[in-house]
Amino acid sequence: MHVSSYIWILWSAPLQIAIALWQLYEVIGPSLFAGFAVMVLMMPLNGFVATKQRNLQIQQMKLKDERIKLMNEVLSGIKVSVSVSGLSPPPCSPLVPMGRENTGHWLTGDKVVCVGAVV
Repeated sequence: MHVSSYIWILWSAPLQIAIALWQLYEVIGPSLFAGFAVMVLMMPLNGFVATKQRNLQIQQMKLKDERIKLMNEVLSGIKVSVSVSGLSPPPCSPLVPMGRENTGHWLTGDKVVCVGAVV
């Protein structure tokens, strides 16, 4: 992206915020400062939750990649065994424990995502 096409935000954003705060002050008075303070104080919490969500998503994608690679190996093995011998494919026993051992960890990760959505 071209920086020059978005350079107007440097002067426009502070101006828009100042005008919005002034108009809110005219409507609700000094209560504006309490709401603005809460909003500013919640910014670090929002950043923390977003970072936690990103890290959890990266871990989840790594586990999904491992499962997909294992599934591809199993399917290619089934394809080879069926085409060569004509026998029924072997059971997929390594897949079941792998799925079960990763499920509990992501339930707590989903709680963090839900908290992030609320905040």
